[in-house]
Amino acid sequence: MRPSRKQVGCCTLCRKEVFEVRARWPKGHPLAGEVRKIGSPHPTARCCRLVLMSGTQCTVTLCNTCKPTPERLSELWTICMQAGAQELEDARQIAIEGRPIPEEQRAPYVSAVQQMVVDLPIAVLSIHRWEEDDEFAARSR
Repeated sequence: MRPSRKQVGCCTLCRKEVFEVRARWPKGHPLAGEVRKIGSPHPTARCCRLVLMSGTQCTVTLCNTCKPTPERLSELWTICMQAGAQELEDARQIAIEGRPIPEEQRAPYVSAVQQMVVDLPIAVLSIHRWEEDDEFAARSR
């Protein structure tokens, strides 16, 4: 398991699984036991849209009991930044689907993580139940 608290298909704050788990990484893989592929969202999954300082929006997954209060936004964003940094390290060390990730494909990840440091969340735009047609659920089937 990665040291990052953020896990695929789980609440960003408490790590409770909020999506159907279709596959996990097998024993012997550096990410063994972690969620590899998700399916449909559980009724407890919440889509939280944040407004960042630049005016752009960001979506994070929460469960129905975790609330993105002003006091928790810093914690939430720290978890996201740590996960981004961990993904950079994973991309360097782990072969996904048996193919190493080319160095030039890391550039967008590096840029995104660097941007997260300065583009902080300033407000919660909306929170709603994840639906089948929401972007993340649709992309990950």
